[in-house]
Amino acid sequence: YRNRGIGEKLLRGTIQYAVNATRLRSLIAKIKKGNLPSERLCKRIGFKLEREETLGSIWCFTIDR
Repeated sequence: YRNRGIGEKLLRGTIQYAVNATRLRSLIAKIKKGNLPSERLCKRIGFKLEREETLGSIWCFTIDR
């Protein structure tokens, strides 16, 4: 299922639903450091790296809508 755009479609749909149904203004994606496909996907959609958590080597990405 890789490189078919399925993850991107799911993430975009989830963001759209969350924004429309709940009126959220920002979302957070927590990704384990080193998970490059997920990092690239989040960046492609518009998430920005906000911080790196020291416990568990987690990257926190946010997107504002």
